[in-house]
Amino acid sequence: MWADGGGKARGAATRPLHGRMAVAQFVLASTRFLPPNSQAEIAKVNGQPAAILRVDHRAVIIIALEVDGNQVREIRVIGSPDKLKWV
Repeated sequence: MWADGGGKARGAATRPLHGRMAVAQFVLASTRFLPPNSQAEIAKVNGQPAAILRVDHRAVIIIALEVDGNQVREIRVIGSPDKLKWV
C-alpha cells in the first residue's frame, strides 16, 4: 500500500506498507480520522476500481486498487488536498 498525503493529510502513512496484516492494521487505525459525515462512492480512477471518500461533496481520500485476477496486488491512497481538488 502506498499513501500520498502530500504532507498535508492527517494520518497518512509515511512509507509503503507491505503485507495483509500491516495494511489491515493501518486501515483500521485510520478510520478514526474520518469525519462522521463522510460518504464513500465506488468509482473507477485511472481505469482501476476505487473508492472516493467525500465530506460535503468534496473528495478527501481516493483508495485505488490494482487487481490481478481475484487478488489485490497494490493499494494506492491519495489524500493530498492539492491532488484531490480536481476530483
